Amino acid sequence: DAESGPLTLNFALLTLTETGFTAKFDVRFPICATEETCKKACEAAFAGYGISVTGDPDMTTVHCVPRDSELVQTVLRCYADYTGVENPQPIAIGGGTTAYVFAQHLLESQQSSGITILTNSIPVAELVQALESKDVEVIVTGGVTTRSNSLVGPIADKVVASLRVNTVFLGTHSVSIPRGFLMPNSLEAATDMAMMDIADRTIILTDHTKWSCTSLSLFARFDQVDTVITDDGLDPDSVGKTRDLVKELVLAHQSEPIQEGE
Repeated sequence: DAESGPLTLNFALLTLTETGFTAKFDVRFPICATEETCKKACEAAFAGYGISVTGDPDMTTVHCVPRDSELVQTVLRCYADYTGVENPQPIAIGGGTTAYVFAQHLLESQQSSGITILTNSIPVAELVQALESKDVEVIVTGGVTTRSNSLVGPIADKVVASLRVNTVFLGTHSVSIPRGFLMPNSLEAATDMAMMDIADRTIILTDHTKWSCTSLSLFARFDQVDTVITDDGLDPDSVGKTRDLVKELVLAHQSEPIQEGE
């Protein structure tokens, strides 16, 4: 649907044995999703190949952050504090749905005037292209397309390495204490690292459910990140541990409870 935009199904982990295999995949459901159209449809498709689906018996409630939410507005305020409207600087925006939502609100605001955006996200580039105003410049990295329509791999990394930005905004699939921030796709993790290398500041955008997720590839340690922006649904223990590890943790008030899900 229009609100959800491009979605992903990532085949993340595969374990082979002498008698068969087990695998794990993450899927991002659209807002209009129902158990019949998504979960049961996936189960039926796998069953056609003799593969059974295990795990959660019920479909996780779809998570959507409202455009006028305090979380998104806090992200925009932090952007203004770091870059300043009167003297805009180039920024980099990574792939993924959280970074996409940030880009939506940034481009809808007056604070986007005159900025240059470097991105490896095809949806973010399309947002800029659709603007009536032409005073926002976008540089797209190129590279191999992931299921989330992010561009990754050696070509993307080489383009990124030749540039310089003031601030990079990145999403994350999971937050691991004390390790750091992780993605299920190792190529995407490498491109995120390349973006961090060319940025003066790194800001991670995420919600509190990512502290209960796990992923394969580490792309940033806590001490490599300047600011983490999340919602106040994060439990007190994780808040305390995260504050001890990161330079700045910003908690935005959530207007509605966020359900864990991908």
